[in-house]
Amino acid sequence: THEEWAFDDLREVSSLPVVLGHQLSTKLDSIKRATTACLNASLVAIMQEFIQAVRESLEAHGIHAPLMIVKGDGSLMPYAAAVRKPVETILSGPAASAIGGRFLSEYRDALVIDIGGTTTDIAVIEDSQISIAEEGARVGKIETAVKAARIRTMGLGGDSRISFVPDGRLTVGPSRVVPLSYLAARFSRVEAEVLALKRKPLLDWRPTDLEYWFLHKNLGENVALVGTAVQRDLLVLLSEGPLTLTRILEKMGFYHPLQLNAEGLIRRGLIEQSTLTPTDLLHVNGQFTAWSTEAARTALDIACALFEKRREGLIEEVLDLMCAMIVEEVVVFLGQKRDRGLPEKVDDIWGRWFLEHTLGKENPYFDVATTCKIPIIGIGAPAGIFLEKVADFLNTHLFLPPYADVANAVGAVAGSVMVVKEALVYTHESKRVQSFLVQADGKRSGFEDSEKALAYAKEVVGNKARVEAVEAGAVDPQVIVDVSKEGGALRVVAKALGNPRLSW
Repeated sequence: THEEWAFDDLREVSSLPVVLGHQLSTKLDSIKRATTACLNASLVAIMQEFIQAVRESLEAHGIHAPLMIVKGDGSLMPYAAAVRKPVETILSGPAASAIGGRFLSEYRDALVIDIGGTTTDIAVIEDSQISIAEEGARVGKIETAVKAARIRTMGLGGDSRISFVPDGRLTVGPSRVVPLSYLAARFSRVEAEVLALKRKPLLDWRPTDLEYWFLHKNLGENVALVGTAVQRDLLVLLSEGPLTLTRILEKMGFYHPLQLNAEGLIRRGLIEQSTLTPTDLLHVNGQFTAWSTEAARTALDIACALFEKRREGLIEEVLDLMCAMIVEEVVVFLGQKRDRGLPEKVDDIWGRWFLEHTLGKENPYFDVATTCKIPIIGIGAPAGIFLEKVADFLNTHLFLPPYADVANAVGAVAGSVMVVKEALVYTHESKRVQSFLVQADGKRSGFEDSEKALAYAKEVVGNKARVEAVEAGAVDPQVIVDVSKEGGALRVVAKALGNPRLSW
């Protein structure tokens, strides 16, 4: 094939790792396969650095155990395979959480909702197995050929930014910031500054007083290598410690944050931001009190004064908004599972009205009862706080398993080693002679009889899957072979599944 020819040529001039597109996917779609290969190549060095750091940490702690990596479908693979095919780890975090939730519960069918600091991830468990996106995982707008868990991810979590818009409405997310309560607990000066705001006249308060910027880490002399002069001046200023956006604009001589040209620095993680988040609101109502409750309460009271809201009303508004956002994502996610042509959002005026007024039980004339037929498994530390209303809204049961806050780690431990191998069987006609070809493991074999061709394909992929599963660390893997029709060809899929070996 063309890929193998290119591989042979590259091997003659370079010793760098090369992964071929057909080694990542055998599905027909040259564009998607090429995209997947490019993504994989861009991740190899990053994964190599990560694996090396993990191995050094294990060695330092005297841990001598097999190192396995979670794949996007929730199964496990040895670290050496992860270095070669890092793209297969796409969505591995949410997949591990879903498997952990299933392991910690007794449900064979469930909707798993994992609420973290940055995102909320939704997955479906069917017959004790995580639902897989056979068409390939999507990364943003990029479609890949990687078989991964069918996950719906939204930018909503405990650390989501709470923003106020001019018409009085508020938004939550999708951007992540550091909770003000945490920053105040970490820096006593920040806590003192926030509390001191109460002594200022109301007319002197500004929204920018409630937003701090700070460096993720001090760049030292490397500041000289960064961007524009304005960006370098900003980094030098923040090297003194966290500053309110008000103070930053004053010291830089600007009137608007856009003049700082800091978007790139924030996106690259050089600068972090801190302001009001749902986590801060939970400090105020007493549901979570790990950090500075006083700073959170003061900041919330000032925000209420600035935007003419009541404290209790604002907290309820944020929690209700988060509930509504999660419910909409659940509706779209489960709806698209059966009808792929549905849009990404509940669109049009009537669709939005139906969701908010009838399903939301806010209309005085209509009461539509919608019932989710499967229970919700809540994962993540704040799941119990945010998902009770979601479960009530969908008329279903909410199960919060023990150790829900570490279900991600449980899923990594509970995962199995799985190797999938595929072959294609198709007809070939030449000079009125019909034969049957088997394309498997990069090789092509011909047969005069279709049954013999199919039997050969089953044997090849079954043996290959079993051998590679054992090499990947599986103990006594079980092999299942399925055959499906794909156009004029037959696709033969062998799946070898086994528990990982716990020691070498």
